[in-house]
Amino acid sequence: MVIFLIILICIVTSGLKAAGNGEFFNDYISKSQTVAINGVFTVLVIFRHASGYLSFDGPLDNAFITFDRFMSQLIVVTFLFYSGFGMMESVKKKGKRYILTIPTRRFLKVLYHFDLAVVLYLVTNIIIGNPYSPKEIFLAFVGWTSIGNSNWYIFVILIMYILVFVSFLCTGGNKYAAVTVMCVLSVLFIMLNEKVNRPFYCYNTAFLFPLGMLFSLLKAPYERLMRKNDAVWFFMTGLTAISFAALSFVRVKEIVLYTLWAFLFMMIILAVSMKIKVGNGILNWFGSHVFSVYILQRLPMMVLQKLGVDEHRYAFIIISFIVTVVLAVLFDFAVEKLDRLIYSKKSKTRRKKQVKASSVAEE
Repeated sequence: MVIFLIILICIVTSGLKAAGNGEFFNDYISKSQTVAINGVFTVLVIFRHASGYLSFDGPLDNAFITFDRFMSQLIVVTFLFYSGFGMMESVKKKGKRYILTIPTRRFLKVLYHFDLAVVLYLVTNIIIGNPYSPKEIFLAFVGWTSIGNSNWYIFVILIMYILVFVSFLCTGGNKYAAVTVMCVLSVLFIMLNEKVNRPFYCYNTAFLFPLGMLFSLLKAPYERLMRKNDAVWFFMTGLTAISFAALSFVRVKEIVLYTLWAFLFMMIILAVSMKIKVGNGILNWFGSHVFSVYILQRLPMMVLQKLGVDEHRYAFIIISFIVTVVLAVLFDFAVEKLDRLIYSKKSKTRRKKQVKASSVAEE
């Protein structure tokens, strides 16, 4: 597996750009840069999931196992943080109009995309003979359980969308008050997960979403500090890295320390992004297809394991990658067509109602 990590490192370093002395990239958290960074972690997610189907006994495998165990849930930190940040940025630009679209344009859209993927897993399980109870299947469609698919991350995202909508409704659209309520509700969500004994990985990074929203509000003072000069940047980045390293020894199974540890990791990424820019065709592609790659990658892995290909590790990983990419392209093409059909009809209906209402008012 370490060979694939080396390949990923080569891909990441291809196209790297470094800022000059006293210079900083202004687009360190732009869509293009966050997409590329998410692309790196999307590939790492594939490695993580593939390793769950394989056994490791090679001398080079220890390096990957050590790296993977250390990273733990850090591989999803950017997804949650950037999602929260992006949602807050949209609220700042579009206001109430955007907030009111969250139930349909965010929650229901992600849920129905997810459910389409769950149907594919259901069909695949029937074909390869994996039995699941009606209860397991029903709960899989809301992301609470799994029928072979990845589920916890989608469940957290869906809950975060609901909490964002509720937070802004409760505060009349006040951004700072809404983020405060969002943080409180997120803590309650995490506590509920602990109460019902959900696996630790199902919620230990959830708070990165509201932290991303908070960063959107505090971005300006953060940038003024970090961009003051190179000395300040090095000092703050070094202090963050040292704190992160120190917490690495004590963060296991303790939600507050784990959240802080994950947040420090995110702050390191933000700081480094100011000085180093990543991005190339491969990373941009994976970063642009995060959902489909994340949700579909277990399909080929399930089938390959059933066929006994998991006994040949390199073949298993390479075939899984290729099939996942093909499935992601086809899936995204299909749901894009469905989205246009569904949401264009809604838009037309809404426009007709508006025209009718204005006509009645004129009369």
